[in-house]
Amino acid sequence: MENIKGVLGFVAVVINTLFWCLFLLTIAIFKLLIPTESWKRLCTKLIINIGECWIYCNGLWIQALHRPRWNVEGFEELDSSNWYLAVANHQSWADIFVLQGITNRKIPMLKFFMKHVLIWVPVIGLAWWALDMPFLKRYTKEEIQKNPELRGMVDILFQFLVLLKEQDLLKRRRIISYLSLNICLIQKLGG
Repeated sequence: MENIKGVLGFVAVVINTLFWCLFLLTIAIFKLLIPTESWKRLCTKLIINIGECWIYCNGLWIQALHRPRWNVEGFEELDSSNWYLAVANHQSWADIFVLQGITNRKIPMLKFFMKHVLIWVPVIGLAWWALDMPFLKRYTKEEIQKNPELRGMVDILFQFLVLLKEQDLLKRRRIISYLSLNICLIQKLGG
């Protein structure tokens, strides 16, 4: 029975991904072709809405196949107009689905820092790019010594984290832990 669930889960995620990425990538192309700021904002909103639908449908097949029971506490205090820093230790394929599913439409869509090579994953690499996921490259000490300009990439990440702190996102934290995946949502309070 578990093998059947695995095959059905794989088929469901592939069909769901291809379906929603068709719309998402079409809008992303139009966003690139018409570079006005108001058009880009409209396209970004549409792309995020499509991403939220994609996440919602992932939740449907997960619920249908696995019937998980989530015990999530503290979400009544979430504010959809605030940004949150989510931390996942990525111990299984499910943690991102779980994190997205329980936060979908409760807070702004999660953005995951991703290895730059993941942009080349067929279909979803471009979808992650269209959803404005930040892609990061890792450089060795030798690569940075050969080309010191690469150090700037590390500095950009550091500046982003400093910006988060300056915006008071980490001032008062409440950590909501759930499941055995050791996934945490660091919630902004006050500010």
